[in-house]
Amino acid sequence: FVVTSNGLPESRINNDNQVFIFPLITQPLNRNGTVNARISTFNMGNTDVELSQTPINSPTVFNYFLPDYKYPGTLAAQGITTPEFELTAETTVIRQANFLRDGIFNPGNTNGVSSFKGGTNSLVMDFSPWFVNANNTAGTVGAILGAGPQTGQRWTSDANFPTLIDRFSTILMGGTMPASVKAHIVSYINKKPSISAIPVSNPCSITTSAAHGLTTGDDVTISGVTGGTFRNVANTANASINATFTITVTSATTFTLNNDIRCTVVPTSVAGAFAPLIPYNNASPSTTNMRDRIRAIVHFILTSPDFTIQR
Repeated sequence: FVVTSNGLPESRINNDNQVFIFPLITQPLNRNGTVNARISTFNMGNTDVELSQTPINSPTVFNYFLPDYKYPGTLAAQGITTPEFELTAETTVIRQANFLRDGIFNPGNTNGVSSFKGGTNSLVMDFSPWFVNANNTAGTVGAILGAGPQTGQRWTSDANFPTLIDRFSTILMGGTMPASVKAHIVSYINKKPSISAIPVSNPCSITTSAAHGLTTGDDVTISGVTGGTFRNVANTANASINATFTITVTSATTFTLNNDIRCTVVPTSVAGAFAPLIPYNNASPSTTNMRDRIRAIVHFILTSPDFTIQR
């Protein structure tokens, strides 16, 4: 090789970015000091802690997977060679799920999600192509993957939502999503029970007209409640009931809003009041409504064992 530099002393060249190497002719090169290896300019940063490896980092585990490794258990029993699972353990599985979750739900843009590892928007998930009507107009995702059943509605609408899941299955899983996973996602999105009563109570208790299917620890967004008086737990200031709360399930049709709020005077009306996990206005959804539905699909897919195994 012919090696040229900008003329700095050899100790400076160790950390210099202006060393050029030309093949064909070998030149002697004496070097002293510490040689530093750069990961690259890939703007995700180091993910050794989160993923036990860092993309485009040569001194990493990618160089050391055993080609005949078989992950113990079902895969090994089937004779399947899985070198990419050599790092797989309880800790790495949870860290991977958390890493993906933090990237998908990292607060940031309405149309997309702030980038992984620091939110510098170097790596952004842009959901805006799915914010349009589910038709097959040239230049849209529908033209490539096919239109939804209701072309006059958004991809995220109630009518198009099952088809939207199929489209994401095609993109992220090669169309191999099990029917049970799709049913689980649809069930999660459809958890929007109507409210039948809000009695005087502390903490505030919500009664639904049918089994709500919620779980303690879920976050629900109350909407459509008019009138009534709601106070903070200390009963020193008024509070709004139409907001998002973490709940405690008390029966199949009741739950409390933990210790966030109390009801001192019952509402004048709960007609049209709901307590969905993910708020959505089907007639005129906001960008936040659409983003949150898409986030739910992506999150379920990327953290599912089916996707991990296929990846």
